[in-house]
Amino acid sequence: MNTRNRIWILVSLLSVFWVSPGFAGNTIADHTIAKEQVLRAIPASAIEKAKTDLHILYCGTSHSQQVVEGMRGLMAYKPGDDTLYAFTYDGNQQTGKLDIRYRAASGTDLSHDSIEGNGHTGYFNGTVNYLDDHPDVNTVMWSWCSIEGHDVSIYLDEFGTLINLYAAGGSKGRTQENAVSFIFMTGYARGDDGDTPEPPYIQSPYQNHKRIVDYCRAHGYYCLDYWSHDVYNYGDDSYKPTENGNDNVQHKAWVDDPENAQGEDWFPCRNWISGKIDLPAHANQHLTGNRRAYAAWWIFARLAGWDGKSTCQAPMQMLLLTD
Repeated sequence: MNTRNRIWILVSLLSVFWVSPGFAGNTIADHTIAKEQVLRAIPASAIEKAKTDLHILYCGTSHSQQVVEGMRGLMAYKPGDDTLYAFTYDGNQQTGKLDIRYRAASGTDLSHDSIEGNGHTGYFNGTVNYLDDHPDVNTVMWSWCSIEGHDVSIYLDEFGTLINLYAAGGSKGRTQENAVSFIFMTGYARGDDGDTPEPPYIQSPYQNHKRIVDYCRAHGYYCLDYWSHDVYNYGDDSYKPTENGNDNVQHKAWVDDPENAQGEDWFPCRNWISGKIDLPAHANQHLTGNRRAYAAWWIFARLAGWDGKSTCQAPMQMLLLTD
């Protein structure tokens, strides 16, 4: 080749496809999913489809707020987030916003698992009543307060029955037109037992988390895994099974590190109604709410049909050299 007319084309390595850690077979939104780089890898088209397709009943008490407070804070994080990740919380649907019916059903949270007169829990009965009255709702998610000491087999049985009623092919007639997806959740880390095997901690947060996650993996159900978010460090994935989700030392150290800048590496959470900056419920820093929001949007995109793989492709860089 004539050296005077040589053309060197340098293609940036950044132009290769980046595959999200949220690979297609995964259904657990754990600490590996609850990260900003995973959220940003979700195609905007998948987020938009979730906003168009999903109508979500989400219920729980104070710890449930961490999801919607994180999602509200995300809307004010970076340019375009206010539009892309917009949602409503009160059942008043708006074009271009995800429809979440927050605390719309009767009942409190999954921790209130006593059996009522008809042989089911309050959250089961509240879900049935709401779904029967609102056939447009096609996604259900309930949160825990403390999961410690609870028999999660009740939860798994109750949601299993709901799935048999309302999921695709379920016995309720409405499933022919609008089947319902159910998102499972684990509880926050309590910090008092770590990952001690059974016995003696028969109903510890760790063991209950493990039961729920194992069940979801076995059946292919989606799960928003609070416990995993709490015990794995955001920066380096270091594992601290004795971490307390309400007073998270690892998360606090991460946001206090000057290397991690507000507005660039994390965002302040906000009240889901007023939009005012506020710590997520029970948390001592904002990162907990950040992680809940990232995980929730990943699940919503998956439910709307995204396969869990992304193609974040940077523009090719070409350098033309002549001599």
